[in-house]
Amino acid sequence: MKIKSTHTLLFLFSLLLASVSFAQSPGDYQSVASGNWNNTGTWARYDGASWVTPAPSEPTSTDGVITILNTHTVTVGVAAAADQIIVATGGALTVNSTLTVDGTGTNLTVNGAITALGTLNGTGEMVVNGTMDWTGGTLAIATNLAATATCNMYNATRNLNTTLTVTNGAVVNWSDFQVNFNDGTFTNNGTINITHLATQSFNNVSGTNLFTNGVTGVITKSAGAVQTI
Repeated sequence: MKIKSTHTLLFLFSLLLASVSFAQSPGDYQSVASGNWNNTGTWARYDGASWVTPAPSEPTSTDGVITILNTHTVTVGVAAAADQIIVATGGALTVNSTLTVDGTGTNLTVNGAITALGTLNGTGEMVVNGTMDWTGGTLAIATNLAATATCNMYNATRNLNTTLTVTNGAVVNWSDFQVNFNDGTFTNNGTINITHLATQSFNNVSGTNLFTNGVTGVITKSAGAVQTI
């Protein structure tokens, strides 16, 4: 029985090693340092045997899974296109230019933090489990703020060209902020905390009321009002 048990343990251990070995696939990228998206020094690429400095370029939508690791901040300073992006817990993605997320389904998962100053667009979906600072530009990728998410929206007007869903449990902190609905909808099933004293507004450029406060949606405001104009 002891021999049989030992063989069984060795077999299970070999399966474990195999699963670890195949945790990445050729063409996958991961960050090796903080830096610009289009800087090859920011990335390592898995060539099927090891992680190597990519040549000649940064990750694109034709590559595999792109992971921004803990402690690293990657900045999109010029227009980029990608697919299957994961921002790990402790990692951060800053979009100052345009980031286009191709593909279908969830193709941008934020477990760490994302700062949107430019334009986020594409045919995929962004799921935020960590923190999102929407401080500029246009949101044009379907976005789901999951139950563990916090979204900070402040400083001037933002354009919403997509579906933005606040899941029950998610928190939105809103200060001095106006939403322009160019082609999008905003559904709140979580909590929106409005701290600016002046009236806050949803500007329905399309001419229809595209904000919905769901059954579980809560809006807190100490003064003023929330209006649709």
